[in-house]
Amino acid sequence: LLGNKKAMFFCLREYYNLHQKSVFDAVPLTFIINHGLLDPEYNKMAAYFNEKKQQKKQNFWILKPG
Repeated sequence: LLGNKKAMFFCLREYYNLHQKSVFDAVPLTFIINHGLLDPEYNKMAAYFNEKKQQKKQNFWILKPG
């Protein structure tokens, strides 16, 4: 596949869906936010972030601008 990382993620997700598996068995949890604060993926990411923050475990996040 020639493309960017987002395209690679979408291809991997489709492949894993075809085999009834979760793409996150192979790649880190990923949130693709296309519509800023109004995007449902943003709400999922914020909820996950707050959950991890309350657990007070050390974790790393990579955020990239769209």
